[in-house]
Amino acid sequence: MLRLYRRASVLALVRQPLHSWMVPFLLLLPFSILDAVLPEPHVIFRDARLFLIYAVGGLLGLVMTLIISAMLRVRCVAEAAGRRVHGLDAYARGVERLGVLLVTEIVRTLAIGAAAVFLVIPGVVLSQRLSVATESVVLGEPSLASGFQQSFALTRRRFGSWVRMVLAALLALFVVFAGAVFAYAVLVLFGLELAASLAVAPFAAACLAVVQYAWTYYYLELGGVARLAGVEPSAAGQDLEPPLQPAATPVAPETMAAPEPPAARAETVCAHYGENPRAARADGAIA
Repeated sequence: MLRLYRRASVLALVRQPLHSWMVPFLLLLPFSILDAVLPEPHVIFRDARLFLIYAVGGLLGLVMTLIISAMLRVRCVAEAAGRRVHGLDAYARGVERLGVLLVTEIVRTLAIGAAAVFLVIPGVVLSQRLSVATESVVLGEPSLASGFQQSFALTRRRFGSWVRMVLAALLALFVVFAGAVFAYAVLVLFGLELAASLAVAPFAAACLAVVQYAWTYYYLELGGVARLAGVEPSAAGQDLEPPLQPAATPVAPETMAAPEPPAARAETVCAHYGENPRAARADGAIA
C-alpha cells in the first residue's frame, strides 16, 4: 500500500500543501504553544486552575483535530473525483459531521480496547474490521451504526491489505518522528527551547495530512461510497464520472429488410383478410 502513501504525499506536500498541512498547522499552533508553556503534569494536577486550562485546551485541540481530519477526507475525495472544493466548504463538512465522528472515535476505541483486554487477537481483528468507520461516517451516511456496518462490509477478507496500510503508516510516523527529533536537537543546541518544543507541530500536521489522505484513498479503493456534491466514487484513482452506456450495435445494411412494394403488400392483405376490408382497416393493414 505504499502507492497510496506516495499519492497521499504528493497531494499533501506538493499539490495542495497550503490547505493540507500549512493552514492546519496554524489552526493547531495555539494548542501546541499551550502544551509548551504549561508546566510538568505533576504540577498541573496539583493546581485546579492549571488543570482546568489543560483540560479545556486538550478538549478544544481534540475537536479542532477532528474537524481538520474530516476536512482532509473531503478534500481527498474531491481530488480523486477530479474536482476542486473550497476550503470553507470542506471545513463546513467537518463541522457538520463533528458529533458523529467524535462518537464513532470514542465507541470504536472503547470496543477495540474492551476486545483487547480479553485477548489480543480479537482486538486486532476488530481494529481491522472498524478501520474505515470514521471515513464512512464523514463521507457516507452520518450514522454510527451505518458507519460500523459499512466498515465491516468493506474490510471483509482484507486483513492483508490492512496490515500493509498499518505498516506503511508506522513507517510514515517514524520518518516524521526522526525529522522532528532532528529539528528539536538543532534548536536546543542554539538555546531555543520554546521553538524546539514547537518544532514537532509542522511535522505532525504534515503527517496527519498524509495519513488521512492515504486512508481515504484506501477507503475508496475498498469500494466506499462518498456522497460529496453529487460525487459517488467507487475506487481511488478511477474516473468518477458516471460510466458511459454501451453504444447500440449497428445493423448491417444487407441484413435490414427492404420495404415491401405496394403491390405485394396489397396481395398479402387480400390473401389474409379476403373480401373483408372492414377487418383489415380495423387492424391497420389498410388506410
